Amino acid sequence: MHLYLLTGYIGYFVGGFWLDKIALPRGWRYALYVSGMGALLFTMWRTIADCRASSTYDERWFSPSNINVLIISAAVFVFFKHLELPRRLTDSGGISMMAKSTFFVYMIHPFFIEKLNLLGIKVIAFPVALSIPVMSIGIFAVCMFLGHLVSRIPVIGKIVLF
Repeated sequence: MHLYLLTGYIGYFVGGFWLDKIALPRGWRYALYVSGMGALLFTMWRTIADCRASSTYDERWFSPSNINVLIISAAVFVFFKHLELPRRLTDSGGISMMAKSTFFVYMIHPFFIEKLNLLGIKVIAFPVALSIPVMSIGIFAVCMFLGHLVSRIPVIGKIVLF
């Protein structure tokens, strides 16, 4: 089931903005968390089953245009929205700097994934238990660093990072 209108990248951006502005009651949040966990398990199960059945890589179930990925994304967003971090972490300045760069990271990370793929550095080229965390952390770190650099450019930093 593909929902391109709702789940395209602009749909995720608008959905995140909307989820940030509304106040979900605790019961709805917990229902969303349970649905997100169910959608995550379903996605993993169907992806593994389809890859085994076709003997090839099949990303159909974790495409951003699937409802299960939309549910997982909404659950993760709402969870972190309501997560209360210890004061010593929030006062350090690092969390604030990261928060200012997240939109930039969201916009730029596909560029790095694509360029790594062109170089033959793909998640499936290495053991996935190692490659997914290493590539995720590496791309995130590079994008955060670039976001921090962009934030220092007087006019452009305000436009790109809000």
